[in-house]
This record gives sequence, structure tokens and C-alpha cells, in this order.
Amino acid sequence: MTNFSISRRNRILILGTLLLSLCWSNSWAAITPAKKPAPKDCVPLGNWVIPGSGQTTQQDVISRAAKASVVLLGETHVNADHHRWQLQTLVALHAVRPNMVIGFEMFPRRVQAVLDKWVAGELTEKEFLRAAEWDRVWNTDANLYLPLFHFARMNHIPMRALNIEASLRRLVSEKGFYGVSIEQREGLTRPAEPSQAYLDYLFPIYKQHDRKDKQKGEMNQDDPDFRRFISGQQLWDRAMAQVLHRALAESTGSEKPLVVGVMGAGHVLHGFGVTHQLHDLGVQNVTALLPWD
Repeated sequence: MTNFSISRRNRILILGTLLLSLCWSNSWAAITPAKKPAPKDCVPLGNWVIPGSGQTTQQDVISRAAKASVVLLGETHVNADHHRWQLQTLVALHAVRPNMVIGFEMFPRRVQAVLDKWVAGELTEKEFLRAAEWDRVWNTDANLYLPLFHFARMNHIPMRALNIEASLRRLVSEKGFYGVSIEQREGLTRPAEPSQAYLDYLFPIYKQHDRKDKQKGEMNQDDPDFRRFISGQQLWDRAMAQVLHRALAESTGSEKPLVVGVMGAGHVLHGFGVTHQLHDLGVQNVTALLPWD
């Protein structure tokens, strides 16, 4: 409780060098790194940077982010400093907007009841991780994430499972969205079409990891395998966006909660992924915060 008390007074040091990408309705293009690159020089440890605008303060970042409908916190999954920073940021946001919901990419939707029991204090750590099938579904050191899960439980903050089954992503990648039956889609709606900028961003990554590319020579963005890969990525983004959107839509009372999504940086960068799908669902006020190594 001592550490938590210090955190609420906003005195935890930021442990990572951070990149802030703000998405305020249609103003994303004005400040995204895709348009105005961040400085190439090293940024001093623990500083915040708005790409194209320079350094800012944590107080300004938290003040602006707390006014959003949804805040996305990116990460590299195995980087401990990223998770410390996420905790620091959650604490600061919670001090301003205590009505909060936190969604986690790490859990498939089918374990939502387990998350509810954890927040209610009905499970031990071991029981929680076992019931959530952590080692099978996520298979990353749970100690990196447990401080986030405990923070939610200590403060009675609802946790939401954002992910879908990996088997569904594979099916859509193989057969396309409409090639998968409605019963198998886990309630997903068709993802918004990707932007050309998103295709340009993913294509080199896909080529680098696709071993078949080395065998069949030059590939272009119309390649069926690449398009299926894009479909799988979009489905992943759409799934998380839908749960975040639902957390807003299902809230009762006059004050909407601040909905926070914890997920890999690839779903957050440049607004191509989850932000793009949230916009399609009608959620315009999205803030994306990213650690920058």
C-alpha cells in the first residue's frame, strides 16, 4: 500500500523513454510519426515526446489522455520496463479518472469469467493463472503482468479480455472473413478496410518473415497470401476494438469510464490497427501512448 500511495501522488519515476502519439479525432495525421518523424537523437530517460512537436511533461500527457474515451498503452511483451511504465501510467490516469476499465490483449474472450472472479478477490494468483490458461494462451512470464492485474484488483477496476482464439485468426487468414461461419466468429463484425499506409507498413515486415517469398521471387501487395495475412491482423485489431467499444457502450450512469487497452505496440503504432477499428465503430477520441526504446 505504501507504493500505491506514492503512485497516487504521482511520484513514481517514469522508467522508460517514452513516445507519445496522440489521436484526437481527425488530428492524428498532423502529429503521427508517419508524417513528422520523431527526433533521431536519443531522448533523455523518462521524458515524453510528441512526434513533430518535441518534449512535453508527464502532467500534460496525463491531463490530455484522461480526457479521452479510450487510451491504448503499447508494449513489447517481454520488456519489464514497459510494464513498469504501464503501471505508472495506469496509476496516474486512475488518480484523475477513477471510473476505469482495463482491457488486456493477453486473455481470450472465453476466460472473461475468470477475470471477473480475480477482480472480485475470489482467486489466488495460481488459481487465476491456471484458470486463465496463462502458460498455454500467452506463455510469457506472468510476473511481468501481475502488478497490473493486482492494481486492477486492489482498486476494483473491471478487467476485460480483448483477444480471440488463435484458431479463429488462422481460419480467417486461410478462408477470408466470410469463409468462416457466423458461429465461429465469436461475435466479430467485419473489420474496416486497411489504409494504404497500413499495407505499406506491414508489407516489408511480411516479406521479411515469409520464407516462401524467397522461393517464388518478387511479391506485391495483391499477393493472396499477403492479403490473408492482413485479414488476420485486422481481425485481431477489430476484436480488441470491439471489446473496448462495448465497455463504453455498456456503461451506466452519466459518466462514461476511461477505457484503457493494454496490448502490443504493433496494434497501436501510427493509428493503423486498433485506433483505426475504433474510429470505424464510432469512437473518435482515442489516445495512444507508446514506450520508445
